[in-house]
Amino acid sequence: MKSLNLIPKMRKKFKVNTTDSNHNLPIAPNILDRNFNSELADTKYVGDITYIHTAEGWLYLATVIDLFSRKVVACSRLQTLRFLIYKGLHNCGPTLCQGENGQAN
Repeated sequence: MKSLNLIPKMRKKFKVNTTDSNHNLPIAPNILDRNFNSELADTKYVGDITYIHTAEGWLYLATVIDLFSRKVVACSRLQTLRFLIYKGLHNCGPTLCQGENGQAN
């Protein structure tokens, strides 16, 4: 490559931005206050979203976990984030669902 005066061109790393914290919208109180233990089933749930790069593009995965049993009680996967959270929580029917940043759902 050097003898042909070829210079490699590096691609920029792609970064998915899923959180926009720059807003004036109200933020729900942190009800769990980092107490991730539960004495009763079906009273406290937590959830999270992750994204997976596939050959077809990004796949978003949302899960909801019961803090008593530590088992996944609901999950959803979609190619867009728009309805992922709603779909993931729709069948959950929790007493308390809390997402990332302490936001109750």
